[in-house]
Amino acid sequence: MLTLSHDALVEGRPLAAGRCGVFMIARPEEWTAILARNSTSWGFYWFDPKDDALRVTVRPLKGK
Repeated sequence: MLTLSHDALVEGRPLAAGRCGVFMIARPEEWTAILARNSTSWGFYWFDPKDDALRVTVRPLKGK
């Protein structure tokens, strides 16, 4: 779960303050980060795309 006390920009897109569930779809070259309005569900069993607050694609960086 992610809690924002203020509105924010994520990859240049607005996300309203509040609680969000966090889901990731990881691929070797890019990840899809999904922030969902439903912050109480656990795992993909209850995941529903209609609850998306924001969905962005990002490129992973190798750690040191």
